[in-house]
Amino acid sequence: MLSANLKLADSHTINVKKRSVQFRKYISNEQDFYFSLLCNKNLSSRLLPELATVDYIIKVYDEDSPYSESEIISKLRKLKEIQAVYSLDVLKLKSRQALIYD
Repeated sequence: MLSANLKLADSHTINVKKRSVQFRKYISNEQDFYFSLLCNKNLSSRLLPELATVDYIIKVYDEDSPYSESEIISKLRKLKEIQAVYSLDVLKLKSRQALIYD
């Protein structure tokens, strides 16, 4: 889990103050575990402004994933490159619409 190579995908585009803003998106398609890694920052904007200190967001697509949320978080915390990991309650985010993508 989480050892797959990530592939740069088409950028995730949202509208911010009547202009299109793009954020890098990476995808992994491990067998039985599909997720994307989305940059929260670009040069001028934040995808989720209320989470200004968050650099990346992982979106797990498969609700039937063989890994529980706690297993994923635990494995990510063991990576020396990652400073902090936590689960988000998407419904509490003001800008949650920005997370809607394939």
